[in-house]
Amino acid sequence: MEDAASSAAAHDDKTGCVTCIPGEYAGAASASCTVCDPGTYTAAVGTATCTDCVAGKALEDASTSAAAHDAETDCVICAAGKHTIAVATSVCTDCAVGKYLTDAASDALKHDALADCDACAVGKYSSFIGATSSEYCIPCEEGKASKYEGAISIEFCEDIEEEISGAGSLFGVSGCAAIFWVTVVSVVVYV
Repeated sequence: MEDAASSAAAHDDKTGCVTCIPGEYAGAASASCTVCDPGTYTAAVGTATCTDCVAGKALEDASTSAAAHDAETDCVICAAGKHTIAVATSVCTDCAVGKYLTDAASDALKHDALADCDACAVGKYSSFIGATSSEYCIPCEEGKASKYEGAISIEFCEDIEEEISGAGSLFGVSGCAAIFWVTVVSVVVYV
């Protein structure tokens, strides 16, 4: 009903009132119902607004069917390899290259932050978008390693010798073994 409460007579019966079904809403000045927007739902009858899906969940329907927006369960937890930090979203975002997310839609709280996407370990890289496990993290070739977690390509794999130049060697051993042995000897000497 489109009346700014200027006349009591205009509000004395149900004529002109709109009662929307679950999945639809009617704004204050609306004379018709509208399907909830993507990323939102309403289970109530006769509502003026829809409720946002929480972060970590999405509702993809493009407002074509009220039945697709009529319950909180219409908001679906993001799949493995995906997250969403926003509320009321219609699409989950892939984890970036160099990262992965293993949870297979069991808990929205495992998909509601960028930090939910784990970085590939040092010594590995991944150029996959939306990776679903650490198996997508590829080890650098022998004698090379990535310096940081989350390396995004093989170009980040550098010679190990360059990384430890100046560290010297112990007992004629160089590379990673030298770092390992120096650490062990240091612990033994200082303990």
